[in-house]
Amino acid sequence: MQMIRTRPFSIARDFDALFQTGGRGTYISPGTRTWAPGVDVYESGSSLTVRYELAGFAVDDLEVTLEDGVLTVKGERTLEAPEGAEYRRSELARGAFNRSLRVGDGFDADEVKASYSQGLLLVTLEKRPEVLSRTIEVEAA
Repeated sequence: MQMIRTRPFSIARDFDALFQTGGRGTYISPGTRTWAPGVDVYESGSSLTVRYELAGFAVDDLEVTLEDGVLTVKGERTLEAPEGAEYRRSELARGAFNRSLRVGDGFDADEVKASYSQGLLLVTLEKRPEVLSRTIEVEAA
């Protein structure tokens, strides 16, 4: 009888296998080359920021839209071997992607800012003034 060593509580390994990730949060569909970049979403004060991991892209390869409360980032990455070389192994995701996140209607589409630096795309959405929380002064009657 052959013994097989397992780690029944390896959450990171099981999570990675469950969602078929290609590493560091990049989703790759089983049996295809479609993919989507990993994202971080955080809120601070009056804004929401979505950070996309998009190493190897040119700014012109990316498109950002906010429509009906859905933030969408589209892009395409082509990676080709240098002339005369052939791949022995290829793990870098390539091709087109389309990643949409429902962020809600509380953001001003005219105030969306996007910047790309060192492989990270930062999209910042400003909340509309009417959805910001505010303190109401209570007056004595």
